[in-house]
Amino acid sequence: MQHRIIVFMFLFLALLLQMALAPNIALGKAIPDFVLVLVISVAIIEGSRFGSIIGFIGGFLADLLGGGILGIYAFSKTIVGYMAGNVVTMINPESRYVPALVALLGSIVHLGLVMAITYIFGIVRDFNLFQVNILIQPLYNTFWMILIFPVIRIVLTKERSFRLFR
Repeated sequence: MQHRIIVFMFLFLALLLQMALAPNIALGKAIPDFVLVLVISVAIIEGSRFGSIIGFIGGFLADLLGGGILGIYAFSKTIVGYMAGNVVTMINPESRYVPALVALLGSIVHLGLVMAITYIFGIVRDFNLFQVNILIQPLYNTFWMILIFPVIRIVLTKERSFRLFR
């Protein structure tokens, strides 16, 4: 139970960073997605089930706070959380390159889903913004994953090992 509380505290922090910090550290039009980085991190550490749950909750809250169409981020982050959790079962999750690679691929999938959904519903017809973002934002999210993932892994695995020795 405490483990899940820690994950939700990380989610709250990621949402706070997403709303307050991310727009101020954008690279052009590419804004880092701290919620997505957390979703991928949790999926790598905890697996696809919990990764998709955190993806849905984080995406839904991002939808509510972002003012866009409700459900787009919830759907795409759920899919990415599920996929990231499944990818690490096929490869060595202990490799230091895996989190960065999964973040890169997960960001591309996330942006692709958002782009497809907004196109289908006629929200965005100009893909110039997406063309820039699909090149820069995945790399930017990967950079943040390299910085943030070790902290999340240490906190979650220490909490789990501490609980085992009680």
